[in-house]
Amino acid sequence: AAELLSAFGRRITATSANPAGEKAATTVEEAQAYFGSRVGAYLDGGVRRADAGSTVVELVEGRAHLRRAGQISAEDLSEVVDLVRGSR
Repeated sequence: AAELLSAFGRRITATSANPAGEKAATTVEEAQAYFGSRVGAYLDGGVRRADAGSTVVELVEGRAHLRRAGQISAEDLSEVVDLVRGSR
């Protein structure tokens, strides 16, 4: 993974590997079953152990908007950032 990031030259970010409404993939094989050749490369980091999916926070003009609660709860996030509630 470190070599891939170094070769790519910039950060790579992603949320859970699953189509909207489907269970998050926990293995590279499950991700491949979802996306097949539509994804150019798969990195196998082993079995994903987290029970919850990704937490997604959008930063707009210096303000944090929780877009999807996941492994990190809104309450935990609120301890480190001032979350904007109920906006889109």
